[in-house]
Amino acid sequence: MVTTVLSKLYSSGKQRFFVYFASQLVNDGLFPFKQGDMLQLEIDKKTHNRVIITKANNSKLKPLRNNKCKKKK
Repeated sequence: MVTTVLSKLYSSGKQRFFVYFASQLVNDGLFPFKQGDMLQLEIDKKTHNRVIITKANNSKLKPLRNNKCKKKK
């Protein structure tokens, strides 16, 4: 069971940033997301030093841009 890994914030130009999730974490049975899930990211209002990621379930929320992932062929 892998529940903690280190990662970095990466930039792809000035407009896009991403976090790499290690395969050991993603392939663990406890990982709560799958490819294609719409995720909601929220800055922790109390500490301001972490981001809370949950599955998006609010139809009122919309992506800031068209963020469709391209699937590898």
